Amino acid sequence: VFRTGGRDRAFLEAGWELLREQDTEGARREFLKCLNYYFIPEAVIGAAWTDLAAGNAEAARDWTTQALVDTFTDRSAPDPDPVLWATHLRALLCAGERDQAVAGALRFEQLRHPELDRVRRELPGTAGGCAPARSAACG
Repeated sequence: VFRTGGRDRAFLEAGWELLREQDTEGARREFLKCLNYYFIPEAVIGAAWTDLAAGNAEAARDWTTQALVDTFTDRSAPDPDPVLWATHLRALLCAGERDQAVAGALRFEQLRHPELDRVRRELPGTAGGCAPARSAACG
């Protein structure tokens, strides 16, 4: 019998709910509980979004960078997950690394996802984007 609804899924759901309620500390705890089991990309993305919501773009960038190293090095994937890539670009933009974010948005052009397209639109020179000094993507 295959059962769904593992503890990690409950922690993820709780983390996103707490983040919607703007409880970044509670959300962080829930996402970290997931990572106590094993490396779960969804928890990494949640942790990155939590750090962005808390105003810590550098920590968000560190989360996504770690996940990308795992993707390319440990798993030898040719392309990143598009949601992870979008979150990484958002973290770069919010950390003030606009040029790196733009370069990243132009890389892996074949990747498509609504979130990735949204981030690309925020960046100048990518799909008609025009980002102000502090983009709406950061808050």
